[in-house]
Amino acid sequence: ENVIVQWIGDINQAIMNDNYSESAWKPEENKSYYVLEITDSKRISQPIADVIKTVAVKSYPTLIGNKDINLKPIIILFDDNNIYQVLPKFAELLIEKRVKLNNEEMSIWEISKLTEYPIKAVGWVGKEKANGLSILSYYKDFYKVSSTKRKQYFPNLYTMYELSKNLKPKEFKDRVINCILESLYISDITYNDKKITKTSFYEFVSLTNENFLTELNTQIVKFYCGQESFDNFSGYVIGLFEDNLNLQLNESSKKYLFEEVLVEIKQEQAKSNNIFTHEANGMDVSFEVATVHSVKGETHTATLYLDTMFHENSIELIKEQLLGTNYSLQNRKKRKEQGLRIAHVAFSRPTHLLCIAVNKSSINDNDTALLTNKFEIMEV
Repeated sequence: ENVIVQWIGDINQAIMNDNYSESAWKPEENKSYYVLEITDSKRISQPIADVIKTVAVKSYPTLIGNKDINLKPIIILFDDNNIYQVLPKFAELLIEKRVKLNNEEMSIWEISKLTEYPIKAVGWVGKEKANGLSILSYYKDFYKVSSTKRKQYFPNLYTMYELSKNLKPKEFKDRVINCILESLYISDITYNDKKITKTSFYEFVSLTNENFLTELNTQIVKFYCGQESFDNFSGYVIGLFEDNLNLQLNESSKKYLFEEVLVEIKQEQAKSNNIFTHEANGMDVSFEVATVHSVKGETHTATLYLDTMFHENSIELIKEQLLGTNYSLQNRKKRKEQGLRIAHVAFSRPTHLLCIAVNKSSINDNDTALLTNKFEIMEV
């Protein structure tokens, strides 16, 4: 009786269960507590706040954001024939859109590099859909990995080697194996019709010749200790694949393993191989492509929300709220609430720029007229 219990969180977001379909936290079901609402945001701009006031299960009568940033959120319209142009368009907007930081006008891309808040494109569903949108619809190289099992990524073996010389032997070995797996992925080499993982790689090598695994580990140790040069080690790996394991690497994989080029990478890029890069206005712009679930709690400089299908298109689930209508708690729909919570998480990540990818078929002329109150609308 002397214990006070506090629940701290956002009822418009969700702690998801294992299949990402239902919230494991529903505080509104317990009516025995007093609610203290916080309506000021230290992250999002006021134009973004004006959007997420209604893109929420429980709408905010007032939501105060950063009034110093006055950049309208952007809806990027696409159709089935040009969906692959959505990510390049977003990259171009990162250079094109400019705001002031410390009284100096800068692009969103420049602000991200200065503040070290990343830029990401996120969607609800990462798995491939036979008859519907997924992240793969926009970025065919997307590979969904669990955040707890996410492997270290490097743009080539040489960069890994140069950045890993002072690591402990086990971590160095793990990074080498991850680079080997990346080279197999680049060549679309699979095992039992599935992407090769560390476990399946060891199984495949051992089944082919049980001595290969011991030999590979010995070479990695020599590589780590400096007894084997980079050229010799990378040549050994290519030879192991092609001469002993009968795996044919394409030229991109061979370049990944053999080219002695040190590539500068950011910390967040080393955590994922889902990095999209596009040249915009003479600059190489890169950002991570991820699921919404993997970015909960993060702060971004800019976020692109990709429409995907979970039973139905995620934009269709939230369209009324995008148009400014509050969600009715008297007429509740489970799937719609899921869509609103997912969108709310994505929309509340960026400090400066929010973009939303929308299929032209999802909105009509009347919708467009209403959306222009809060959004800038453009086509790829």
